[in-house]
Amino acid sequence: MAERYYPDNRTNIPVGRLVKWYLGATNFMGSVQYVIIKVKLGNSTIKAPDDINYMPSPAPVLLESGRVLMDNETWEFPFTWVIGEIRMDGNMTYATVIAINVKDGVEVRSGQVSALNGHNLRIIFEFWTFDPSTEDLIFGWRTGGEHRVAWLQMWFNATKPLSS
Repeated sequence: MAERYYPDNRTNIPVGRLVKWYLGATNFMGSVQYVIIKVKLGNSTIKAPDDINYMPSPAPVLLESGRVLMDNETWEFPFTWVIGEIRMDGNMTYATVIAINVKDGVEVRSGQVSALNGHNLRIIFEFWTFDPSTEDLIFGWRTGGEHRVAWLQMWFNATKPLSS
């Protein structure tokens, strides 16, 4: 069952509240693969990835993390994030600083994504691979003459810091 993804099991994430998730990818492709997880920040109006046409979301990339996976190897990694600050412009809220993998000190400034009253923001995770035939990264992977994609999104609301 999908539950307890958020602190207190609530999607309202106040500034300064640490959120920790675990992501995983397993290589069942029968050979060594170079894979990348692209992390993007979106809202309800930015297109989600397109499974039919194999198109990634146009949302801005916050972070890319990649590695080589042996056949049948699983890559599991913690993904921690915190909204460092928000900026209000009328009834629009901008999550202007998002710290990712806080212990590693990765800080991303992203002011181009806003949401009405801070509601319906989302973090999008896209799975990319290196395609030897094109010698380039592709959204998803090719296997048995088919192109496949994998992605997920986690919705949240950016709120003001909790009062002390």
